[in-house]
Amino acid sequence: MGELSSDDFAAFYDAFSQRFRGPYDAVKNRLRVHADFLAAHSVPGPVVDLGVGRGEWLELARAASLSARGVDNNAQIVAATRERGFDVVQADALQYLAAQPPAALGAVTAFHLIEHFNAAQRLALLRGAQRALASGGWLIMEWPNAAHPRVAQYTFWLDPTHQSLLPIELATFMAEFTGFSDIETVRLDEGQPVAFEALDIALRARKP
Repeated sequence: MGELSSDDFAAFYDAFSQRFRGPYDAVKNRLRVHADFLAAHSVPGPVVDLGVGRGEWLELARAASLSARGVDNNAQIVAATRERGFDVVQADALQYLAAQPPAALGAVTAFHLIEHFNAAQRLALLRGAQRALASGGWLIMEWPNAAHPRVAQYTFWLDPTHQSLLPIELATFMAEFTGFSDIETVRLDEGQPVAFEALDIALRARKP
């Protein structure tokens, strides 16, 4: 049998996301914590969301009066998100960041994206965001919590495009290494900050 074409895999992954991502409104509610965070802080420019999914975050950004654009490399996901009325570009996330003028963005968001990258790509993501952000701009990422036993042993591996687990300490060090300040990590349970080992981790970091 021949290999799948990129279009075939895009269709597969779109269907996979629809099955396992969760209902649109549930995902939007889980991401609301990040909209609330940006609403409480100065955002010195437009927002770029990498790995846009169905546009749940873009809807929240619009409601918060933030100028936001989504980026995704999956043509089917991009088409569906555009049909919902969102500004979405079909592009590789790292290439898109690299093409932005320095200090042009107010925030870069990446929800459940970095776990799809290898170590060098992860560093490139943070370095690219730091370069593209204006002073005072924010990087916000979210990914599966490697310290949660069910994540580490099972749910992380359900997605066939996941690369490797990302411990909190490593993500924090990468943010420090690439020049971010005011770095904090938050454990999230259904979008709510908690003190226990929840399924998800978020990192917030500011460009000085």
